[in-house]
Amino acid sequence: MENNDVYVGGRINDTATYWKNGVAKKLSPGSIYAIAIVGHDVFMAGCTTTQDYEDMATFWKNGVPTILGPGRIFSMAVKDNDVYMAGVGGYKNENITVYAATYWKNNRKRPLNDTTVGDAQARSLFLYDGDVYIAGFIENNSGKYLPVYWKNGRLVGLANPKLIIHKEGAKSIFVQNGDVYACGELDNVPVYWKNGVAHTLNNTGANSFATAIAVEGNNLYIGGDNQYYPVYWKNDTRIPLASYEGHVNAMEIVSY
Repeated sequence: MENNDVYVGGRINDTATYWKNGVAKKLSPGSIYAIAIVGHDVFMAGCTTTQDYEDMATFWKNGVPTILGPGRIFSMAVKDNDVYMAGVGGYKNENITVYAATYWKNNRKRPLNDTTVGDAQARSLFLYDGDVYIAGFIENNSGKYLPVYWKNGRLVGLANPKLIIHKEGAKSIFVQNGDVYACGELDNVPVYWKNGVAHTLNNTGANSFATAIAVEGNNLYIGGDNQYYPVYWKNDTRIPLASYEGHVNAMEIVSY
């Protein structure tokens, strides 16, 4: 939001689209997953799709695209004229494109996991006190998906390896006063981690997920869904948002 203008990103059919105050502007084949507003500049990130149906990691500044190579960008932040992004990027391995969890700073990309083994994605990025935190998942040698985060490229595990994690992994990350919070799910149960320690959310049923996290003062907020219904939790108290099926994908806490 800028000067009470509301920006929303996504897609219409197969075309990357953003809305400003409800008015749609189509960009190119693909999808938008993240938006950042800095002054009068509008940054968006996601992917464009080639005629061969290959996704190309792309960010737009004021509607002008920059294509970064094969992959998708799921999260972004802009600070001091630097553009930080996280997602999945493609790398050549014996003339075959393989995909890895990836972090971009401006146009430069770097893999977050070994590109020769396993599956991995970076889903959420957060800047704090000069450090870059990125949440996501990796696949271990046993084929299990484990929630993780990276701090400045260094891998930090979040769960007991005996627990099978869904491929979505850790979906959101937030840092306050040096404490690192993340959320996701273990075996279809929504959880959050504080400094790597897992806590199960109460009052949930099967097929429930935690997808967004924020901290304000002493209050912890987590958005997601409970048995496919959109909800959020405030300090472990579940608050329904609708009586019909849906999902919570993002959360922002604003203090006035």
